[in-house]
This record gives sequence, C-alpha cells and structure tokens, in this order.
Amino acid sequence: MKTAGLSAPVRRPRFTRAAADALAAHASTHGNFSPFAALAEVFRGVEWTPSLLAFLYYYFVVITYWLPGADVAIVLALLALLLELPTLRLGRVLMISGSWVAWAWISYLNSDKQSVAFPQTWSLTKLWIVTFVAFNVLRTRAQIKFFLAFAVGCFMLFPLRGAFLNYFMGYSTQGRAAWNYAYSNPNDLAGFSLIFASIALACLALTRSRFARLLAVVSAGLLVLLVFLTQSRGGLLALGVIAAILIATRLRNPRVVLGTLVLVAIGAIFAPDNVWKRLGGLTKVSVESGMRGVDKEGSAEQRLQLMRIAFRVAKDHPITGVGAGTYQFVHAEYARELKSEFPIAGGKKDAHNTYLHNAAEMGFVGLFLFLLLVGNSVARGLTSARRLTGDDAETVRILTYGLAAFLLAGIFGSLDYINVLHLHLLLLESSILALTLPSARQAVGSPLRRRRVLVHAVPRLTER
Repeated sequence: MKTAGLSAPVRRPRFTRAAADALAAHASTHGNFSPFAALAEVFRGVEWTPSLLAFLYYYFVVITYWLPGADVAIVLALLALLLELPTLRLGRVLMISGSWVAWAWISYLNSDKQSVAFPQTWSLTKLWIVTFVAFNVLRTRAQIKFFLAFAVGCFMLFPLRGAFLNYFMGYSTQGRAAWNYAYSNPNDLAGFSLIFASIALACLALTRSRFARLLAVVSAGLLVLLVFLTQSRGGLLALGVIAAILIATRLRNPRVVLGTLVLVAIGAIFAPDNVWKRLGGLTKVSVESGMRGVDKEGSAEQRLQLMRIAFRVAKDHPITGVGAGTYQFVHAEYARELKSEFPIAGGKKDAHNTYLHNAAEMGFVGLFLFLLLVGNSVARGLTSARRLTGDDAETVRILTYGLAAFLLAGIFGSLDYINVLHLHLLLLESSILALTLPSARQAVGSPLRRRRVLVHAVPRLTER
C-alpha cells in the first residue's frame, strides 16, 4: 500500500542496531520468559530520531516531575521535527483541538480577568504544540509499542510508587491514596490511573514476550487497585461502567471476560472498608434533598452546590465564558453573593465537573468544541476497532475504553486541561494510523525534500 507524502526511513544509527542485536542475543539465550526478551521486543524496529528522544524526555518530565526542562525538550523536539520530516501530519484531532485552543484565546480577549486568563490560555497553546509533536513522532507500530511501555513505566515508577508508599506509610488525604504535584488530588489520581491501566492493557495486546505480558498484567492490576485506594467515587463508577461494557461486548472471548473480572476482583479484595462506605452512600443520592446524608463529610452536598454555581456562571457567560484559568476567582464572587443559597460552597473552589468547568471558562461554544474533540476520538476508536482484527483491534479498543473511562470520571472532577488526556487523544490517533497502515513506512526521511503538511484520515478497510 502506498501512502502519499511518506518517504522511506533513514537507516537506524549503528549504536541502536548494536543494542538491539545484543538484546536479541540475550533473549535467545534466556528464552521468551526473561527481561531480555521483553526489552528486545519493545526496542525492536524503533526508529530513533532526535525529535522522538526529545519528546520522550518531555514526557518523562511531565509524568514523573523528577527532572527539569520540559519546555526546552519540547522546543528541541519541534525544531528537530521540522528538520527531519519532509511531510508533517495534521489530523482531525489536531484541527479540532486547535479550534478549541483558538476559542480559548477568544475567551481570553473577552475576559474581565485577562491577567489571570493569560497563563492558562498560553499553557493550552503549548499543549497543542506538544500534541502536534506527539502525533508526528509516533508514526510506526514499533514506536507505538515502545511508547506504550515507556508511558506505563514512567507512571509505575513514580506516581504509582509514590502513592503506594504514602498510603501504606500513613501519609494520605483523609485515608485516600495520593502523591504530589498533579497527583495530590485523589480524584484526579484515579482518572490518571484509568488512562494508564488502559495503556498497560494495550501493551498486553501488542507484545508477545511472556515476561512483558506478565509486567503488563501486574501493572494493570496495581493501577486498578490504586483506583480503589483513592476511594474516588467517580473513578470507581467509571471503572465499573467500562468493565461492564467490556464484559458485555466480549462475551465470546472468555479470556477478556475472565481477565476483566480478575482485575476488578483484585482491587475489590484489597480495597479499604471506607471504599464500600463511600459507595454505599450513593444509595442516598437525591438532588431534591441537596445530596444530604450521602457521606458524613458533606462532600457530595458541597459538590452539588459547586456544580450549580458553575452552571450559573456558564449560563451568565454562554458564548465565551469567563476565560481559561479564571473560574476559581469568579466562583468566589458568585459564592459570596449567593451565600444563603449555597452556604458550603464559599471560597475559591473548583467546579468539580469537567464539562461545567469548560462551559464556565469557555462558554457553551468552547464546551461544544471540547465534546466534539473527545467524542470524535471515542467514535473513531470504536469504528477503527471494528474494522481491524486480532490484537490490533484489541489495542485500539482498550485505548478507547481508557479514554471513555477518563471522560466518565471527569463528571466528578475538572480534567479538561490535563496534559495526559490530550496526549492520550493523539496516542489513540497515532495508534489507529500505525496499525491501520502497517506497510506504510512513516518514519524519518531526507530533510532536504520540500516539506508538505499531510492531513490524515483513517482509510476505509475492506471488511473481513
């Protein structure tokens, strides 16, 4: 199959070929069930380019917070990308995302708090550049497989390890697992865990090494357990819904059904008692009563008041919203004026709902663009999974379910600006293209050729 605008890749540098040969030799000596076999499979066929290496460094920094230099890394990745590739990809996801970011700038121009809105709006612009780089450096099946393993490794070695150590050493947020930085909120941590659990299971679908598959299963189990330890009702409901959908749609595949049940059972067995108390409180849910009595902390009651204020802000600013990053300040003003109606929602609070948060900050136009962005990716993933076969179909399906779980968890948290969400959208898009076009060599080409921008669409496959 020929693909317009794609050129033959440059040969891999000698040191990568030597490393791959050494890993392959160790793998053949120690058998399929060995770390060497796993590493050999993950590294096999990866086209190492400066842009890919710089992007991997950026990703490591933003996930682990262990090293500095994320902005420098992405600038270097972008510059290297412009020098390496004669053809740049611009897919539907990037175009919709770009429209959403452009609307954020329109919201900024109409905001009463431009000094507050500018940093967040600029951050969204940088995030779009990051996703553009990600979509262009992750082009081949080998690069997708390596990145899946790399992403899971970053999360397991830092946020998950840190959250587990904190929890079992007694450092928790009211008994709920958390780490620090972006992972200090248990509800957000649950959302992250759902995304990375899907990435771990995608690794399981793509890899053949028994050791790599074992690591993928263990990683997915620990991530599901972490969702239980966060005691996030939104995360647990999302996990339950997606697990039920996965079982209902894969009844003809006993391994998928059994694996899903085992993963959920592992989390349920080791879950603390407070998990069941928090979930049990959902039986007392009543909007008419203002969610009173759902939990002794009054968390659900406060959440409902926060969401009602967020809706009122969005209703008062329906077109452009109040500006990205300004909601907490606007919320404090509304809560002060409406103290008698919303007595426990005072102060600079978050909306605790991805969709109301986006509507309040960017108006209903911005919310429409955001829903179009994520909805397009979910629909695209499900459609592509039906057209693909075997492990390729499972990989795309699992990544799509991970995205859907994150979006469901977003009903109970403001996750619309999270970088992991937007990178996952482009990971899904790149995976669809790489697995749909296995014969297309979409790696680096001669930097001297005239550069073109290629707008990608997934080709229609012959039904099998």
